[in-house]
Amino acid sequence: MIMPTRCLVGLAATVCSLSLAHAQLQDWNNIGGNAQQNGLVSVVGPDAPDLLWQGGEFSYIPWQPFIEGRRLFTVRQNEFPSNIELGNSVSADSPIIAMNLDTGAELWRANLPFDQIKDVPPDPELDDFLFPRSWLPENATDWTAWIVGVSNGRLYASRSGNGGSVASPLYCLDAATGAILWSTAGTGPGDPNRSTIHTGTYSGGLFAPNGDPVIASPTYIDRYDKLTGARLWRTPRQADVWEYASAAIFGNAVYVADLVGGSTRLKRFNLTTGEFEYQGPPMSGGNLENGPFIGLDGRIYVPQAQNLDASQDLLHSFTDTGTEIVRNWVAVAHGGGAAARWGVGPDGSIYSMSWTGTPSVIAQITRMPAAAASRIESAAKGGGTKIIVADAPVSATA
Repeated sequence: MIMPTRCLVGLAATVCSLSLAHAQLQDWNNIGGNAQQNGLVSVVGPDAPDLLWQGGEFSYIPWQPFIEGRRLFTVRQNEFPSNIELGNSVSADSPIIAMNLDTGAELWRANLPFDQIKDVPPDPELDDFLFPRSWLPENATDWTAWIVGVSNGRLYASRSGNGGSVASPLYCLDAATGAILWSTAGTGPGDPNRSTIHTGTYSGGLFAPNGDPVIASPTYIDRYDKLTGARLWRTPRQADVWEYASAAIFGNAVYVADLVGGSTRLKRFNLTTGEFEYQGPPMSGGNLENGPFIGLDGRIYVPQAQNLDASQDLLHSFTDTGTEIVRNWVAVAHGGGAAARWGVGPDGSIYSMSWTGTPSVIAQITRMPAAAASRIESAAKGGGTKIIVADAPVSATA
């Protein structure tokens, strides 16, 4: 039940604005807010709680909301996949729900089909890539529905995931009605138009400038035609930790951090063709459980942060020269654990939640030489008091 109010605290979904009549528009298209995954927004939010409404139905996990125009989209999970009877082709376990951004009223809901095809033929693009076919997903029951993102009036979603172990088709829904416009399911085994992804909600998806969805799964990256669902290209990659395989886009480049010969490296792929172009130097630190994000000047940041200690939780900065990826500096991350989202402020500052659970400004990048890692660390210790959280469009900056 939605309760309109001027000041309420709590969440199934909570919206904050200066006033209902003058609420500013700010889309939040994917898990990182934009193709750079840096959570930067252009609106100015209130300095104190000014909540318009709260509410929504129960969900075991408070899945991320997405915003386009005056619509908010989220998944409300009322059951776990392991408890769903096999053969149930359409389940209401995790409906995608569209809500009015100003009032919280439900606009529509949609349930993704279960794609329980098990005997999927080998994929010639992956057969000889790293693992035997038996290691690749496609042989498990579908997972909880999740939203890849929303762009140009189209919402993209799937039932893939579970740490990369479940592959499932990509679905495109009309953001105004919830009707399925297309899917990559095809007619089953042998259909040349069938295609699946095996990433999940912690990695999310991206959009090319024209609105084509670009999805980084643990073992490949795909680009799909937004109008037809045709797969435009697929290129192999290998994520360090399958649960966290996200990418970032800047210009005509797609960046991912991959496991290469026992070390993690930042890779660049061509956004138009999908071709691998080049990679950066090895990165030290713990497992890679965060995706890259990109600053205002195009620098690429890779947080290797698991909430371990200063020797394992590191933030790497790189510059893409157009012919190679060079390292700028490495600094202690000061926070941001597995699946954490980092943010970039309008002045180029980098934001993350600190190890102590309080906001911490990592560095004023625009005010320091690129190689001055020790001065960056000093700036981080000086800290700040406000944060841009890349999982919600807030605009307070230090």
